[in-house]
Amino acid sequence: MIGAIVGEFFFSSQGLGYLLSNSIKVAKMPLGWACIVVAAISGVIFYLVIERLEHVFLKWHTSHRV
Repeated sequence: MIGAIVGEFFFSSQGLGYLLSNSIKVAKMPLGWACIVVAAISGVIFYLVIERLEHVFLKWHTSHRV
């Protein structure tokens, strides 16, 4: 998630990273903080989704044994 946003800082003309970079450049701090909050929330949601998928599909893994 962080890599995608940082990549958008430099090489994109749209997206969350571009919006964050552009809002900081033109001193729109509320928009910049909103981008940071959205990125943090989406990062947590993506992590929880992947964690749940691992739990469903990797039942054989030693972390599931008691």
